[in-house]
Amino acid sequence: MRLPPPWVSSGPLLARETPAPVLPEQDHATMDAVESQATTLTVVVAIAVGGVALVLLVLALLRLVF
Repeated sequence: MRLPPPWVSSGPLLARETPAPVLPEQDHATMDAVESQATTLTVVVAIAVGGVALVLLVLALLRLVF
């Protein structure tokens, strides 16, 4: 009977997990202010794009009618 090499039957090799890094404290007030500014900018851009789309739609419909 032939036995397998010793490295085959030694079982799987497992890497040890490294501990999670310590995260710095977060400034929630600043994060809320930045998030509020980003939301305002997003709404302004959406309104502007919607206005331009509405004007283009009206112009296209007027061109079809007249």
